[in-house]
Amino acid sequence: MESRKVMRKRSIKHKRSLFVQKGLGITAALASTSGVFTSLVHATESTSSASNTTATLSKSSSATTINQQFKTTASLNVRASASTSASIVDGVAANTTVKAVAKQSGTSVNGNTTWYKLSTGGWISGAYVKSSSSSSSSTSNTNTATGTETAVAKSVKTTTALNVRSNAQTSSSVVRGLSANATVNVVAQKTGTSVNGNTKWYKLSSGGWITSAYVQEVSSSSSNNSSTSNNTSTTETAISKNVKTTSALNVRSSASTSGSVVGSLSNSTTVKVVAQKSGSTVAGTNTWYKLSTGGWITAAYTTAVSTSSNNNQSNTGSSSGSTSTNNNTSTAKEQAISKNLQTTTGVNVRADASTSARVVSSLSSNATVKAVAQKQGTTVSGTATWYKLSTGGWVTAAYVKEVSSSSNSGSNSYNTNVSTSVNGAAIVAEARKYIGTPYQWGGKGPDVFDCSGFTRYVFLQVTGKNIGDWTVPQESAGTIIPVSQAQAGDLLFWGEKGNTYHVAIATSNSSYIHAPSTGYTVTEAKSGFGTASFALRVK
Repeated sequence: MESRKVMRKRSIKHKRSLFVQKGLGITAALASTSGVFTSLVHATESTSSASNTTATLSKSSSATTINQQFKTTASLNVRASASTSASIVDGVAANTTVKAVAKQSGTSVNGNTTWYKLSTGGWISGAYVKSSSSSSSSTSNTNTATGTETAVAKSVKTTTALNVRSNAQTSSSVVRGLSANATVNVVAQKTGTSVNGNTKWYKLSSGGWITSAYVQEVSSSSSNNSSTSNNTSTTETAISKNVKTTSALNVRSSASTSGSVVGSLSNSTTVKVVAQKSGSTVAGTNTWYKLSTGGWITAAYTTAVSTSSNNNQSNTGSSSGSTSTNNNTSTAKEQAISKNLQTTTGVNVRADASTSARVVSSLSSNATVKAVAQKQGTTVSGTATWYKLSTGGWVTAAYVKEVSSSSNSGSNSYNTNVSTSVNGAAIVAEARKYIGTPYQWGGKGPDVFDCSGFTRYVFLQVTGKNIGDWTVPQESAGTIIPVSQAQAGDLLFWGEKGNTYHVAIATSNSSYIHAPSTGYTVTEAKSGFGTASFALRVK
């Protein structure tokens, strides 16, 4: 029979063991705050023993092979191993269906020690997932590439800015973007990734897929008004007149706001119009004008120019002479010159002497450049003269002035290395604070971000300046530069200017940080740097 002293020692040892186990349980639970979970205030003694075991042996316990689908009940970090202290390698948004290929015991989270290995790599805690039945998994299965398409024919209008993707999945590549209130034609539908509880996706007549979660069907009557919108094959009516823009304006490939942007016009630019037809309704008018230089502009932001005023603005003194300069900019005779010019405002450098020619770079105000040739082109603010730069590309004479050699001696001939008042290192340091933050469409931070919400938030924190609420406004936050000249703190854009669909922050001349897309987190990357369409140095 044991003595009273031996029994007392055993009792003390047992209580100490329970205390240590309970402490380890609390530690394991608190460790979960390195992810997206809520820390536990208490850990019960009934689970402390299991917590102790898994907290200390998570990496050594063997994994069991499984083949099962789960749906996340909250945004989750994906980690390198079955532990809350393991490095974060990815993220999964709430209500995402994932496939698990193995499970094992790991750090206890909310009393649950099971961790699942994803088919895409990495581990998630079983505390915030639920089993997805075969019926529901067949609906939310991400393999929508083989889903059956059903032919439809209707028009829908976007209720917010929206990505067009290569397939009916939020993880599919973005092929372009649609602005809010854009009316588009739908030719098919099928089931895809669930967005806000809606699994229906629409195939556009122009190609690509959009979720139906952010569109509304357009009635026949309104659709007819907007035949306008999409029926850009409407008969053209030949006209001949000059109009002046009342605002900066995109030139599009067709009489539709969904037509691709082929050029742009600055405010107060006089252009010759050769045809008109009905297209997308803009600011209450569905009339669009075809320019003599090609491309279409909405009539909503133009005003007619009288012949007399046009004669005053034309170097030739006649509208027919003005037309010849507009129509044949590529064949107009160049005259060799050598002079130094200074910009009087920010100005685009174009591939040819035309406002519809593509933008190859831009100059900030007061930039000094060298001109090596001049020729007649599109009339801008009363002048048809354009200058060819020594570095290539053309600028209108409307926004430059000649400067003497002495005043130019202190500056570069073409200031492509645009200076910036923004501290690039500070921008990068701030951006890196949010690595691992989940992506969410429309997210402005700091808990969730979309691509433009991320760039906006970072610059707002460092500079106090709002660079724009989405990609297109952010294009105007500084000076456009070639991607090859981008450096830490510059913005990188993907897509045509005026129709960009993704933006990131350069962290060096070969890497960038961004919020990629649904199901991912803010991350720093190298691959794809060179695929950016253009860069921008924020002023």
